[in-house]
Amino acid sequence: MYVCGTWTLDVKEQTQGIIENIQSILSEAGADLSHVIDVTVFLTDMTHYKGMNEIYNKFFDRDTGPTRTCVAVKELPHPNLLIEIKAQALAPVQSS
Repeated sequence: MYVCGTWTLDVKEQTQGIIENIQSILSEAGADLSHVIDVTVFLTDMTHYKGMNEIYNKFFDRDTGPTRTCVAVKELPHPNLLIEIKAQALAPVQSS
């Protein structure tokens, strides 16, 4: 957790929010997190990995979940961002 002015930056809260946003977007397309096949996580500091991973594993099973790549980046588009996640999903099969 980092304090930035009057804001407290928390990678766990940011991770939770991002994955919930992904869930919402998938839901609108008739899909869910089980349709995610690949995830790329961008962290501004690898010391955040443990906190990110704790929340990530609440949403994705470590044995059957999507493939994942995690990289450290110098910065993200906004200074309050500690994490960014890119997810790719397959559309659910429509029954006829």
